[in-house]
Amino acid sequence: MNPFLPFVSFLLLLTFSQASGADSSRCFKELPALVQTGKYRTSVDVLNKHLSGILIFKWQDDQSIRAVFINEMGVTFFDLSFYSDRYIYNSIMESLDKKAVRLSLAKDIGMLLKQGIFTSKSWNNPEMLLGETGTKNVLLKLQRKGKVLYTCNAECTRILSATNSGRRKKVVQITPFYTGSSIQADSVIIQHQTVHFTIRLKKMYDSE
Repeated sequence: MNPFLPFVSFLLLLTFSQASGADSSRCFKELPALVQTGKYRTSVDVLNKHLSGILIFKWQDDQSIRAVFINEMGVTFFDLSFYSDRYIYNSIMESLDKKAVRLSLAKDIGMLLKQGIFTSKSWNNPEMLLGETGTKNVLLKLQRKGKVLYTCNAECTRILSATNSGRRKKVVQITPFYTGSSIQADSVIIQHQTVHFTIRLKKMYDSE
């Protein structure tokens, strides 16, 4: 047996792992967020309540992203700021100010924005998994329990779905819808699998 074979095998494995890690990180960073700066007509069904209004996203100079949900009268349901490694509530309506709702809302929107909810290690070096032909799967660990799997096209230009799973079951499924060949989602549905909690977003355009 060639005495150098184990060493050569180790180098090949190390090179492959580094290349795979670099590819997954590049793919994740290049993926457009599921929402962009602008306004989205939004409905939220949670805690036997139906809320409707406009969800506004705005990228800030400090690289944070502001997400503000208001109704037609200008009343603020919630106001969140997302940074690369954390998020903060600037305000939230009293009737929504429950721990489970706050955590779920932040996770859902963080999944749309691809930031603020993942561990630093996972966000900087996500895991690439095998996908169906023509797709890629990028897996990230949440700061809290669970993981998020982003399925995207082979070019890493369009998210096809985002799935949050716990140890044994799926928790949240995000499904975007696109118009034509656009890489920007026209609408998004966020569906919780274990509780009655659904968010629907539809992008508003300047003509509206």
